[in-house]
Amino acid sequence: MEERMGSLSDSELVEVEGVLQQGRDVEEPTETVVGLLPPEAMAVPLAAKTKDRVITAMVDLAAATGLLWDPAKMIDAVRSREKMHPTAMPGGVALLHPRRPLSGILGGPFLAYGRTVQQIPFASGRDSLTDIFFLLCSTDDTQHLRTLARLSRLIGDPEFLPALREAPDAVATRALIVQSEAQLDA
Repeated sequence: MEERMGSLSDSELVEVEGVLQQGRDVEEPTETVVGLLPPEAMAVPLAAKTKDRVITAMVDLAAATGLLWDPAKMIDAVRSREKMHPTAMPGGVALLHPRRPLSGILGGPFLAYGRTVQQIPFASGRDSLTDIFFLLCSTDDTQHLRTLARLSRLIGDPEFLPALREAPDAVATRALIVQSEAQLDA
């Protein structure tokens, strides 16, 4: 399911989100990307020029939240996942994450975001120069898939990634994500 998420249409992603929401408490609000993205876990620009440095820098951002207790374990898990199946997608975006949620090293689910100054090769064998990175820090499979579906819907908007590239800093990026999510829910 996870590997197909990037190729689903918006209506299919809405359906996936709906199915995954069924197990939630009615009183519990829908998780939003911006709600999972602490300001201290954002870097525009992200100081990285190689795949390895991107992974380290993204995990450093996650650790700055205080919600990631073992950065070395997260780095190893993300590197392992990238070796198994790269998370870079068409359009210059990568959704970094471990193969399995790591609830034992996280204080709760959240995201980190970074955008490099220039695109870098992130997945060998693909035409995938990448400059936009999200790190998914999930505590369970269902929450991970909900977040992945929500991000995929945003990324599926043809105006979203170009607008992220134009955002001058993390504050403007955050405002753009708020606006884009509001359009998803309209």
